[in-house]
Amino acid sequence: MFSIAARLVFVTAALALIATSVDAQAIDPRCAKFKDKVRCHCWVANGAAITPEVDGKGVRVRATSEEMMEQVIACMRRMGRPNG
Repeated sequence: MFSIAARLVFVTAALALIATSVDAQAIDPRCAKFKDKVRCHCWVANGAAITPEVDGKGVRVRATSEEMMEQVIACMRRMGRPNG
């Protein structure tokens, strides 16, 4: 019984590591310096414009349409963010 439980834990941990590495590879390289890489990736992948702020302390992201915003939210849900 213990052997089966140990195997199950091992397989689950291995699958979690594989899933994490796949998500890490899916992140856009332009988002390497961003704190929230998932959000940045979803914005960039859907064509949003990311421009630096005037004071240099951040960035401004602009969606050109409501459809783009829906695609960004769908992307974030696919990447594991329940609220988009």
